[in-house]
Amino acid sequence: MSLTSIPVSKEIRDRLKRLASKGGTYDDLLRRLIEDAGARLFYEREKRILETEEFIPFDGTSGSPLQDRHAPAREGA
Repeated sequence: MSLTSIPVSKEIRDRLKRLASKGGTYDDLLRRLIEDAGARLFYEREKRILETEEFIPFDGTSGSPLQDRHAPAREGA
């Protein structure tokens, strides 16, 4: 693995130090922060979708046209 330098202000360096696990590297810390950010972005996206978009449950309980189209024909209908 090749290494690189990332210039940061002293303030950010100090904040990173406070977040780092004892004995951990900046690489470990940044990897964890990136994974956490990815999970947070995924959660926020899913939450937004659930709040703003209409869904049809797989179990067919919505009474939607999709459900009706695939439902078995009822006698007398």
